[in-house]
Amino acid sequence: PTYRKISSNLADFAFSLYRELVHQSNTSNIFFSPMSITTAFAMLSLGSKGDTRKQILEGLEFNLTQIPEADIHKAF
Repeated sequence: PTYRKISSNLADFAFSLYRELVHQSNTSNIFFSPMSITTAFAMLSLGSKGDTRKQILEGLEFNLTQIPEADIHKAF
């Protein structure tokens, strides 16, 4: 299935985001939904072009030379 192609990328993004939130947090409790954030950015990338689209997808830890953009959106 297509979703298996992106699952490790989504996990990498979630842990990277978590580390950044912990680093910037003044509290001990952090609650966020990595799936909601990645879905929103994936939808945002559909409406963007060029470097912006590339930066959004790379920010989500996708290597566009390994996973075609069409497969990323199909997996969501």
